[in-house]
Amino acid sequence: MRRNVTGYVFNARIKHNRYNERVLASVVAGVHGQFSISVEVSRTHAHIGDDFLASCRVINEQRKPFFIVWERKTDTHTVQLASSEHLNSDFKSTGRYWANRTRIVGGDIGDITFYMGITALEGADSGEIGCKIEQENIEVFKELTVFVPIKAVQLTSQYSNGTHAVAYVDGQVVAFNEGDSRRVFCHVNGSYPTPEIAVMIGDKILTGNFNQKLRLVKKGSVKGLQDLTYEVTLSNDELVFDYAYNNEMLKCVATLPGSGFPPKTIGIDVEIAGYKPKFECEDTVISRIHEDSLNITCVVHADPPVSKANFYWSRFSSGDAITLAKGEENGHYAAFIVPGRSVEEIHMVLRIDRVFTQHFRKYFFHAENSIGNSTFAVSLKQGESTSDDT
Repeated sequence: MRRNVTGYVFNARIKHNRYNERVLASVVAGVHGQFSISVEVSRTHAHIGDDFLASCRVINEQRKPFFIVWERKTDTHTVQLASSEHLNSDFKSTGRYWANRTRIVGGDIGDITFYMGITALEGADSGEIGCKIEQENIEVFKELTVFVPIKAVQLTSQYSNGTHAVAYVDGQVVAFNEGDSRRVFCHVNGSYPTPEIAVMIGDKILTGNFNQKLRLVKKGSVKGLQDLTYEVTLSNDELVFDYAYNNEMLKCVATLPGSGFPPKTIGIDVEIAGYKPKFECEDTVISRIHEDSLNITCVVHADPPVSKANFYWSRFSSGDAITLAKGEENGHYAAFIVPGRSVEEIHMVLRIDRVFTQHFRKYFFHAENSIGNSTFAVSLKQGESTSDDT
C-alpha cells in the first residue's frame, strides 16, 4: 500500500490476485435525514497477507458538523477502529491500519470521503467493517472474510458406551466384524470461517446422520486483534459396519468454499474381517417330474466358519416344519454338508432322490456362526415335461 496523506490527498494502490475484487467495487448505502452514507470496499474475501481498503462517502446537505466512526463487528463483540481519520491506539500500534479523509476545501463539509485501510491482512481482521454517524443513528457495514486454512483433521471412534476411544492415522487399515457399531467423530481445527465437512464411506455420504458442534477460538487479549479460528466436531450416535463396507474407505473431508484451498482429508480402509454366513446360490431351481438324484446346492462363506447348518421347509398338509441337519434323511430327502476350498467355505446340498409333484416348493437353507446367522430361500419349480417323465 502506498499513500500520500499530505493535505489529506488520497492516493492508494491495491495488490491484485485472483481473489481480489475490483478496487472500490462493493457499494452499500444508508440514508437518514439530511445525511447519506455509501461504503465501498476493495474486497469481501481475502487471504492472509492481502491488503484491504474501505471508503465511506458522506453527503451532508445541511453542512451540519459531524464525525464518523469506523467499526468492526463480529458475533461476539464490536470494536472501534478509528474516529474519522484518527486510529484507535490499539490498531495504530499494529502498523497495519491507517485512516484519512479527502481534503476539505473552503470549510465545505457537504461531501467528504473517509478512508480506512489494512495492509497484510491477518485472521483477526475478519468481520463486518463499516462506518457510522452515531449522533444521526446511521451506519453501513460490509462483510470481510479473511480465509485461515484448515490446520488439522482428525478421525476417531469409540464404542457406543463411550469406551475404547481410538484415534486413527490416515490410510490405516482397520478391521471390524460385520455388525460392529461405533460412534465416529470427525474433528476439524484451525480454520476461518467455519469449514464444510462431509463424512463418507466409499461413495455413500453419511453426514446427514451426524450432529455438529462448533467453538470459536480467540487467540490474543486485545478485542478486534484476536486471531479467530473454529474447532468443529461432527459425531453420530452409531455407525453399524455392514458387509458391503468391506474394502471401502471411511473418510472425513473438510473444505473452505471459495477460499481456493484444497480439501483436507483423513480416511481409514475398512476391512470386514468377521462376518455372518453369506449364501452364493440360485433362488430358483427348475426340475421335471420323476427326475432322479436332484441336488439343490448353496455355497456358504463365513468368517469365523459355519458352526451350525440345516435345511427346513413346511408340510403342505399341516404346515409343520421339517428340518434336516448334516447326514440326516427323510423320505426322498437327504442332507449333506461338504467342505469347500477353505475353512471359511462349505457347500450345503439338499438331495431329492426322485422328484414328485409334492416336492415343488420353497426350501430354506440356514447357517450360523459366532457373528450371526443367515437364511436363504430356494424355490424348486416344475419345468416342461418330456415323454421320458411318464
